[in-house]
Amino acid sequence: TTTGSGDIILNSDDTMLLDADGVLELNSSAGVIGIGNDADAQNINIGTGAAQRVITIGNSTSATQVVVNGGTAGVTVGANAIAQPVVIGNQTGASSLVLDSGTGAIQLGTTIAKTITIGNVTGATAVNVNTGTGGSTYTTTNGIFTLATGTGTISVSADAAATTVNIA
Repeated sequence: TTTGSGDIILNSDDTMLLDADGVLELNSSAGVIGIGNDADAQNINIGTGAAQRVITIGNSTSATQVVVNGGTAGVTVGANAIAQPVVIGNQTGASSLVLDSGTGAIQLGTTIAKTITIGNVTGATAVNVNTGTGGSTYTTTNGIFTLATGTGTISVSADAAATTVNIA
């Protein structure tokens, strides 16, 4: 079905299926491509069939951006019952990863017992923890709290200000 000018409207009061043995494309050279953009409260499934596949969203050219909005229900990534890694950010180049939650707390590993590792011990890796006037607390319950360095220095209150250090 083609048209030289004007719209093509397909409407079904029942199921509408599009299937192809070859490539199936949906493109627009002059406007937004809307999928599920009517005010109908129905789920949208992408790649949920029982087949192994890679799903790619977005591309890496120029100022391309992927925006994920979750409404009041939030956004969940990799939360099914299958153990798998979830990678956020890239491992090449000098790009940064920003985790921000407005005025809400950022929580890492708070739902089940696990080891949380931040940083690594290779090359010039550093981990900086900065806090404002709220300070910071490090708590261990019935465990060991260790500050260790291979060949470096551990400094407590290394600035010129008068500071009280309590060791109990």
